[in-house]
Amino acid sequence: MIDLVVGSDDFYPSGYRYAADNMWTSAPVDDLLDGYRRIAETLPASPTHMMWMNWRPPLERPDMAFSLEDDVYIALYSVWQDEADDPQFVDWPSNRMRELEGVASGIQLADENLARRPMPFMAPDNLRRLEELRARFDPDGRFHGWPGAS
Repeated sequence: MIDLVVGSDDFYPSGYRYAADNMWTSAPVDDLLDGYRRIAETLPASPTHMMWMNWRPPLERPDMAFSLEDDVYIALYSVWQDEADDPQFVDWPSNRMRELEGVASGIQLADENLARRPMPFMAPDNLRRLEELRARFDPDGRFHGWPGAS
């Protein structure tokens, strides 16, 4: 008998270093296969991993900042221990997500990496309204805007 209990410590052990990136998509699986193959071919050792979630957003959502979703959520996580290995692991998730940008509809502000790969994270109308509010209440630009927001 095999006991398959997987807890968060298996994928996100404490004391490790992490890099992540993600994307939303509604692309058919055939359009994702080359990217998935590249992920599998370059996947660093465990506990580095990929997460694929069939999402299916609601047809209607309240008027709010969380306003960009799609049918599938894909996230990549590099997980390693030694700071000396940063060059090997830091860019892996964003490089793989960059290869899939042609079928991405945006990202979720969760396990993204805006510093390495800015992408849309909010519905365009909601982002426009947010920027109008920022201009009105922060005319001197004291609060930095979001990378990839424009």
